[in-house]
Amino acid sequence: MYRYLIFDVDGTLIDTARAFIVSLQQLLRERFGWEKSEEELRFVFGIPSVDALARLGLRDDGTFIPAWEQRVGENRRLMKLYDGIQPVLDALKAQGWPMGVITSRTRPEVERDFPFFGLERYFPTVVTSSDTALHKPDPAPMRRMLELLQARPEECLYLGDTQYDCLCAQRAGVKFALAGWGAMDRSGYHPDYVLRQPAEYLTLLEREGKRP
Repeated sequence: MYRYLIFDVDGTLIDTARAFIVSLQQLLRERFGWEKSEEELRFVFGIPSVDALARLGLRDDGTFIPAWEQRVGENRRLMKLYDGIQPVLDALKAQGWPMGVITSRTRPEVERDFPFFGLERYFPTVVTSSDTALHKPDPAPMRRMLELLQARPEECLYLGDTQYDCLCAQRAGVKFALAGWGAMDRSGYHPDYVLRQPAEYLTLLEREGKRP
């Protein structure tokens, strides 16, 4: 039975797809004259920015990633909480569930955007890409979260939207639920649960969870 709930952010809690892609498109156009479609850039979700650049054949010169983060902040109007997420988080908080976040965002990005969406009040424990040397799909971020929560793998459930989230969880022995409302690619990995709408998460916990 689950006692601790862990969440991804982008594509799971917040719909950030357009903001991230538009921002990256703008910078690639301005700096290199590249025109990249949304389809060509979808792979950036769920991995750290430095890894995304590497897959584009680029290395950060110390200015690109900060400029990308800044541009995402400027395009924050394009972000929103997924429909149904707020009631689910409110219900879980009211029930007293211990909750944490594992994200490929940096610590400054989390500190910038969480208050905008009111997420800081739900998640006292956050592991970012700034906190581990290895990142999703490596299990290192999940193992760090387990240390912070003082939890065993079998007590935790991770909700995310990508294969990177799934592999990170399962390689650490943690069960994974796929946020179907944000998942763009469902091939090549095997989640333990597949949810179509956020409300189904509460139903899953009623069946499988152990309330604190």
